[in-house]
Amino acid sequence: MDTKQVNDALDKLFQLQRIIFWNDPDREFVEYLSESIFPPVEGVKVIRLDQIGALEGKLQIDRDDPNGKFLIYSPAEEPNFDDDWLLDIRLYSHNFRADRASIVLEELGLQTQSLADHLKKRQKFCDNKDRLQKLKAIVVPEDQSDDIDRKMLAVTVKADQPELYNILRTLLHYYADVDEIDLRQPVPIWEQLEKFGLAESFWRFIKKAFGYTEETPSLENLLIRLLVTDFVQHLHGKAPSLEHLVLPQAGRANAIVCLAQWRDSSSKGSSYDQLSKYVARRINLP
Repeated sequence: MDTKQVNDALDKLFQLQRIIFWNDPDREFVEYLSESIFPPVEGVKVIRLDQIGALEGKLQIDRDDPNGKFLIYSPAEEPNFDDDWLLDIRLYSHNFRADRASIVLEELGLQTQSLADHLKKRQKFCDNKDRLQKLKAIVVPEDQSDDIDRKMLAVTVKADQPELYNILRTLLHYYADVDEIDLRQPVPIWEQLEKFGLAESFWRFIKKAFGYTEETPSLENLLIRLLVTDFVQHLHGKAPSLEHLVLPQAGRANAIVCLAQWRDSSSKGSSYDQLSKYVARRINLP
């Protein structure tokens, strides 16, 4: 991470906070905090706990400059509560991390600090500023890992809403926008999902919504089972030759709603017509 990103992140934080703690146990930024580039933010005093004692730092903050802004840097992990001379200050201050995932966490405004580990797994998605800005526009502070993955899926496939049915029909729409439809061949947008580590989350969401489970799930098989489930439901009778393709009871209502929305979509309805014909040919159902 370059120093400008760190400076920008600290500058934003100091607009809201008076005191910021920065623990750097891997000592990645010791050189960054050299005398030659002090201070990283104008008007902010830097206290380095590897150069002065914690008690001396506490006196500077509480006695010498009680209204000043301070960056308290330590190239070590946070001390245990019982050993922390600055615990009272730390409790009403802000903790800063300079790794990429923590910067992204701050930029997105997420409240759950443990999500930094999840964002590390999504680094390839977050490396693109345009994607990150689009994600920032739809996340909320309370979002958790599944919320973030669902919204990353929406950004990647360019769905207009970060909702699973919308994501699914937008994704499938790409498969109809080709000269010769073949759901067995991945389109570039699916390869993007795999590259960003989002495919596993996608299938987990699909399982939860529709009860669809396969040892090796595929979009073609999913679409077949969605369409057959909807078809059998509207027969108001039995179709023994198709029963093995009907989704579990718990997911049938969702499948019916999802396909109804797709048929009624002004922007995606055409792909429903094309892909339903494709499935009819694949399962020999004229």
